[in-house]
Amino acid sequence: MKINGKTFSNVRAIAGPYPIERIIDGKKTVFGIYAQPVWSYDEFNRLYPRPQPPVGGWSPSSGGKKSDEKNPQYLQDLDNWTLAREGWSIMKSLEPSNIELDDVDMKDPRTWHLIVDRLQGGEDGSTGMFSYFEYNAIIGLMDEACGIDKEKVAVNRESFLSEQQAQNTATTKV
Repeated sequence: MKINGKTFSNVRAIAGPYPIERIIDGKKTVFGIYAQPVWSYDEFNRLYPRPQPPVGGWSPSSGGKKSDEKNPQYLQDLDNWTLAREGWSIMKSLEPSNIELDDVDMKDPRTWHLIVDRLQGGEDGSTGMFSYFEYNAIIGLMDEACGIDKEKVAVNRESFLSEQQAQNTATTKV
């Protein structure tokens, strides 16, 4: 790949830095938080496959067994999977910042849900690495890295819906 005549082999967008100031050993220390886009969930899906609902009973409509998507254990497993996916996404996006947490391991899906609690200090005064407002700014930085812009999403949605409306109008004319 070439950009402005320069060859690049591994191009990744990084947003940041978001400056964080702390007093460490009596000295003011400033460090930056960087975020990168999450391009693929293949690694996540390999390490933590989506839970499947249990199969049981017979469905007259399909003529075979049906999935029990209201099973309480399946719903709990799905909630855990969703929290782990969110945590994994945050950790993957913040990789350029080299944040290390003692009890969160990128190779252990059972720890991924802990990332939000370890990073975010809650409004209730709970402690985390970052204040509630810093954490939200970091999430905004991740959105920027991933190209998520509410205005662009709204414009694209409107464009998509207007195209769908035009297609529906064209196909209904006789």
